[in-house]
Amino acid sequence: MATVEEFFRESNAIEDVYSDAALEDSFDAWNYLTQQDELTHEVVQEGHRLILTNRQPEIAGQYRDSQVYVGDHVPPDPAVVHLKMENCWERFRRQVRKL
Repeated sequence: MATVEEFFRESNAIEDVYSDAALEDSFDAWNYLTQQDELTHEVVQEGHRLILTNRQPEIAGQYRDSQVYVGDHVPPDPAVVHLKMENCWERFRRQVRKL
């Protein structure tokens, strides 16, 4: 099983990011997120801001506002991202309550 550091390095490499600063940003976000009691828009956006503040400050901490494509996959339209995220967290909360 990969360590958290190995996971972050591999994840960053997918984005062609190899700097130690980016690795530290990933750890900062991880530490922040693991200390939160609940997933909310604000918590996720702060984690996103921590990860991207040094590499892509213009989008750090924000939901996207343009359509993107990932290979053949077309993610949801930006207009519905907020709602889709809320639905995701609600499903997650229901699962956690079952534990």
